[in-house]
Amino acid sequence: MEVIFFGSQPAILDQAQWISSLYCEQLPFTTVTRSRLHVYFITNAHEVDTINPSRGENASHILCFVGTTPKDVEWSDAIIYLEDQDPTEISRTVQSVFGGSYFYERLSRSVGQFPFGSGLMTEEVTRLSVPDLQRSHYYQPLRDTMQKLIQEGLDSFAFPGAQLLVLHDGEIAVMSSYGFHTYEKARPVTNTDLYDMASITKVTTATPALMHLYDQKKIDLDKSLCTYFPVLCNSNKADVSLREVLAHQGRLQPYIVYWQNTLRKSGKYRSRTFKKRMSSRFPIKITEELFLHRKYKRKIDKAIVNSPLNENPGYIYSGLTFLLFPELVKELTGERIDSFLYKYFYHPLGAQRLTYRPNDHFAMNEIIPTEVDTVFRRQLVHGYVHDEAAAMLDGLSTNAGLFGNALDLGKLCQMLLNSGSYGGEQFISPETLQEFTRYQFPEQGNRRGLGFDKPLLEYKEGASYVARSASPESYGHSGFTGTFFWVDPQNKTVFILLTNRVYPTRANTKLYRMGLRPRLHQAIYDFLDQ
Repeated sequence: MEVIFFGSQPAILDQAQWISSLYCEQLPFTTVTRSRLHVYFITNAHEVDTINPSRGENASHILCFVGTTPKDVEWSDAIIYLEDQDPTEISRTVQSVFGGSYFYERLSRSVGQFPFGSGLMTEEVTRLSVPDLQRSHYYQPLRDTMQKLIQEGLDSFAFPGAQLLVLHDGEIAVMSSYGFHTYEKARPVTNTDLYDMASITKVTTATPALMHLYDQKKIDLDKSLCTYFPVLCNSNKADVSLREVLAHQGRLQPYIVYWQNTLRKSGKYRSRTFKKRMSSRFPIKITEELFLHRKYKRKIDKAIVNSPLNENPGYIYSGLTFLLFPELVKELTGERIDSFLYKYFYHPLGAQRLTYRPNDHFAMNEIIPTEVDTVFRRQLVHGYVHDEAAAMLDGLSTNAGLFGNALDLGKLCQMLLNSGSYGGEQFISPETLQEFTRYQFPEQGNRRGLGFDKPLLEYKEGASYVARSASPESYGHSGFTGTFFWVDPQNKTVFILLTNRVYPTRANTKLYRMGLRPRLHQAIYDFLDQ
């Protein structure tokens, strides 16, 4: 949803815009014709006469009279009347427009087409909500604990900056940013900055897409890979099931370093593989001055086809099939993976900052850099996906490639926590969500769900990156760049930590060695148990 606010009181507009920014991207006033919803905050009834409302087909208009007598306006689709300029009521009103709170009162006077006693009564909160002052004070000890632990990471150079989000029962308990984009401290991290999600991409792109297709009965989890990927039919992977690869039980190799074959022994790029300028034959942008041959995807497919299977069955994390899932989505839906996700998930969720190829859509100073790559791209990776395989797929992969901020990732997580529902829309059926988030092969010592990671079958201190109190029903994922999220239906929480711990080098493993992820995560359970 796209929203524009109008009004003559800057303080009211600032508050309204901040609250609404939690639900959708704001547009500048010059793009009125593109907007769908116009909200007018009127503090003087005469202001109504100065409004020239957009008559676009998709435009809706809400008049919110704040501390002034409502006035009849025939072009208004709805009227909200607040007797005074109480910030709490303004906050609740804006949240109610988006489903983060609810309307429960009636008009105290007739206003044109809206008679006395009329009003929309909403009983269900369908989107994230902002805690009122009392609830905000309740969460303050948790915020203090989180800040102390994050500061420990910053002081130890585990990462230059971070975003952190804690949701509890649909409420934003903690939402904070810390540190800077890099150790040079030129730009502080803000809540809207975009992080490279790394392998979180697997469960925020391929997994929801497959759940959608499963709901539509377009895939069978127990059918073979050959059923869906003809390129694998004559390989040793032909009979491995979709369920097995999603649970990392398919005996596939963990990873293939594709980029190494693109270099000569001298370290120079192969001229048949790369060029310094974009062309129809070399359209895949790796950096501003490095472009990959359009058919290199065939070599990636061939490497997957020819890769050996592990001799012994059991859990081995592998991202190979996640390089192929975009093709399956395109085959079954007719849509490219990014277009499919924007259409069916991210945009309806109001999560416009979940995106592929962020430098095509956002300013570079809104994107957090990752590693100084000294071997392949030979520069700071900034605005491009860190994962080399995803980069060679033009950034459109489901093993890595998604960027986003904690808040918009939180909307997706809250949808999962709500049994597949958010904003009054059912994205995934509860039955499908339960199937994908349960342990798949626990009898074989495998803790994974379908795509999702889950707690260890038996908790071991130091071996788990999630809290010891995480319930068996919980699930989530981590990312190589220093990202992590976890959803726990038992206590209705979502925990998200985004960092760029790989800056300036992936050799920095302090985030792991300090145990910051499980310590931060456990702090939530300890707080709620008080």
